[in-house]
Amino acid sequence: MMAPAYPGFEVEVGALNADPTPIAQVTVPQIIIGHSAGGAFTNTFSDEESQALYERYHIPDPGGMRSNAEHYTSDTVTERREYPGYAHLPPAQLGWERIADEVLDWTVRQAA
Repeated sequence: MMAPAYPGFEVEVGALNADPTPIAQVTVPQIIIGHSAGGAFTNTFSDEESQALYERYHIPDPGGMRSNAEHYTSDTVTERREYPGYAHLPPAQLGWERIADEVLDWTVRQAA
């Protein structure tokens, strides 16, 4: 499922980095869930297309993400989870529903 963009966020990440005004104008609490399609996503593209996608969407390895999470200092709720044995595209693997259910349960608890 692809949810529509939040008003003001219809642009690419680079545009929001250049002008973060839409982010500063958000007045309601947000739940942001990150993900990575990583290598599994680029397997169907040519080498050139894969490289361009990698440069645009590269996500650090779990060790890098662990380190990043340890440095968060805001008062937002932050939780990082790893799913050993799963590729970067969990819906392509058996058992993806468990991960989706965990994310949904976490989201509902945070919104309560």
